[in-house]
Order: sequence, then structure tokens, then C-alpha cells
Amino acid sequence: MSFTKAAQFVSRNRQPLMNCLGMGIIFSYSVHNYRLKIAWDEHELEMRAIEAESERIKTTLLDETWVKKAGERLRWGKSTLAEELKERLAVPVETTPMDRVLEQQKELDLIAKELGVGVSKDGSDGVKIV
Repeated sequence: MSFTKAAQFVSRNRQPLMNCLGMGIIFSYSVHNYRLKIAWDEHELEMRAIEAESERIKTTLLDETWVKKAGERLRWGKSTLAEELKERLAVPVETTPMDRVLEQQKELDLIAKELGVGVSKDGSDGVKIV
């Protein structure tokens, strides 16, 4: 396509070309805004998590009973401040129901072992004494 044909094409189709260019700009702007919204939402979630953790630490460290007990242990040399803070600020571990059931089963198995009671291997419901 020569330059003259291209110039004629542009002059005849000026409005449709401008419309396509405008739509491309609008589309790129909307994609940018969508990505910005996703990034902002992630930022908000991170900020909420940080604020919740900050609030947990504040309430943990301002607990009067813990402050008194920790102060006494530090005064008598039973522990260090680092140990006290590490113990107190440990993040609570959330367990799933399945994990709790497995922990209970382990405890029951230990109790059964201590008592000398076991379940038979053949799958019968009877309890045998080991």
C-alpha cells in the first residue's frame, strides 16, 4: 500500500479510526484501573491484618496480670525479658477439626497404653488386655 492510498484511506475513514483509537485508550485505562483496584484491595487486606496483629500485641502486653507475673519472674531471675515476650507474643495456632480429632486420638491411645488396654487388630469390637 502506497502512501497516497494510505492517506486516502485515513481521510475517508477518519471518524471510525478516531473511534477505534478512543476505544483503545478507554480500554487500556479501564484495565489499568482494574489492576489498581485489585492491588488496592490486597493492600487493604494486608493493612487490616497488620492492624489486627498490632491490636493483639497491645492488648497482650498491657494485660496487668501478665505484667505482674512477668515482672516477678524477671526480678527473681527465673527468665529473661526475651523469653517472656517470645512466650507471650507467640501467634496462636489455629487447628482444623481434623487436627483436633487426631490430637484427641493420640491422647486416648497414650491413656490406653498406660492402662494396658488395646483394640484387637482383626477389627472386632472387643477390647483385649495387653
